[in-house]
Amino acid sequence: MSQKDKILNLLKDNRWHSFMELLAVYYKYTQRIFDLREIGHVIEERRSDSNPHACDYRLISKLPAESPAPVNAGSARSRSANRAQETDLFKTDQHGNIY
Repeated sequence: MSQKDKILNLLKDNRWHSFMELLAVYYKYTQRIFDLREIGHVIEERRSDSNPHACDYRLISKLPAESPAPVNAGSARSRSANRAQETDLFKTDQHGNIY
């Protein structure tokens, strides 16, 4: 089971969990929470009552079972070529190559 899965399993009950609980699961819990948010989980945070420098977290919503995978926005080269064409800063050929 991945660290991300362990954090998600802890948060699945939709109750508030202290930073100490999350720290016991994985010391870089904030990165795993970031990863979970990146894939669409809604995780709420609030200042901890026990420590004003820390936060408590809870899962608000889970991903639907049939959620589609993120769509690839294209290669970095094609994105940069599109941006260049949009702003007219660079000349591009018919293949999107900047010259």
